[in-house]
Amino acid sequence: MLESPSIRTNSTADHAHIFLLQSNTRALANIVEEVKRSSSKWLKTKGPAYANFYWQIGNAAFSVGQNEVEDLIHYIDQQEEHHRNVSFIDEIRTLFRQYNQELDEKYFFEEENAY
Repeated sequence: MLESPSIRTNSTADHAHIFLLQSNTRALANIVEEVKRSSSKWLKTKGPAYANFYWQIGNAAFSVGQNEVEDLIHYIDQQEEHHRNVSFIDEIRTLFRQYNQELDEKYFFEEENAY
């Protein structure tokens, strides 16, 4: 999608992880916007239970080095098991701390009705 092929994708009930090779010519914000738009549009075709689906307004993106690729793939594959022990919100808080980033939770967890 948008010259940024997915290496691994997995989701749970409240979020998705996508490991992709980012295009050299597409801004990450445009890639995320298109993923949200197209996946929301697709999901809404799956029946009335999904008619009110929306993405949260926030998102996060992290770069990884080549030596972290296998660990990242394993982490994405194990999401269901991982989230039996760690909530999505706690995971985001941990990732932001780990990468020394400030997390504005109000922005991150608000609903987005655009998609």
